[in-house]
Amino acid sequence: MHSSILGAENIRVVSSVRDNAPHSELIMYVAPRYRTPKHFHDLFTETFEVLEGELEFGYGRKKQLLRAGQRVVVERGVVHYFANPTDQPATIRVTISPGNLDFERGFRIYHGLAQDGQVDKKQNPKQFADTALFLKLTNSRFPGLGRLLEPLFFRAARKAIQNGRLAELQARYGAS
Repeated sequence: MHSSILGAENIRVVSSVRDNAPHSELIMYVAPRYRTPKHFHDLFTETFEVLEGELEFGYGRKKQLLRAGQRVVVERGVVHYFANPTDQPATIRVTISPGNLDFERGFRIYHGLAQDGQVDKKQNPKQFADTALFLKLTNSRFPGLGRLLEPLFFRAARKAIQNGRLAELQARYGAS
C-alpha cells in the first residue's frame, strides 16, 4: 500500500542540485515498521517533515514522535535515526542542505530496489554490495563501534563501482 501523496511511486525528487538548486528535496514513502540504524552525515544537514503518518526520530539525546505537519532539523554530524513505528505507511519530505546529487541517486536506487522486491523483511537491500553503495552515496556514517565496519563497506562500494554495479543500478532506476 502506497501513500496517497506519491501514488504508485516510492520517491519523488522535488528539488535537485542537478537543476542548480541549493538543496536536495525528496518526498519518500516509509514502509510500516521500517527503522534506520543510528548514523550521521558529515556533508549536509537534513530536515525531515512528516507529510502523512507518523515517524519516530531520535537525534542527539532526544527522541520524539512526529505527526503530519511536524518537522525536525538534524545538523551535520549529529547521530540520528528515524523509524515508522506503526503498521501504516508514512510519507516524509527530506531536505538536504547543501544539496547532494549522490544522496538523490542513493535514494532513487534504494526505492527502485524496494519496488523490485530486492530488499529484505527489514527493508534493507538484499545484496551486500547494494547496501554498501547506498551507504556511500548517502554519506551515512556509523557512530561508536559501527565505525569499525566502515572500511568493509567502503571497500565493497569501491568494488561494486569498479564492477559496474553502480552504473547498472543508475541506469535501471533513472539515477544517473
